[in-house]
Amino acid sequence: MARYFFDTYESDALIKDETGIECGGIEAARNEALAGLIDLARDPLKGVDGHQLAIEIRDENDKKLVRLSLSLQMLLTRRPSAPTARLFHCFWKLRRDGPAAMQHSGPGSRRHDNGQV
Repeated sequence: MARYFFDTYESDALIKDETGIECGGIEAARNEALAGLIDLARDPLKGVDGHQLAIEIRDENDKKLVRLSLSLQMLLTRRPSAPTARLFHCFWKLRRDGPAAMQHSGPGSRRHDNGQV
């Protein structure tokens, strides 16, 4: 197995991987980098607009092979309608709290946000 190195970029900061990981090929290394990028995106963001994350894969000869990146931007083109705003609220609540947060909280439900029935 070959050793691959995963350099991490967060906006302008670089963390160079000096240890590396042995992987069964470039596809396995890419999967490791993708999992790492997802983990980075889960961390609290300092500023959403313009925030950039990337992982660059190098081989044992210091050759750059692959770069995976994620760029976050907020573009508001118009004020969302009430149904759209509610949909976004439900989506983010689901992402933050998991599926249990969405039970008994929809229209027609007897449970209100304050937990009263």
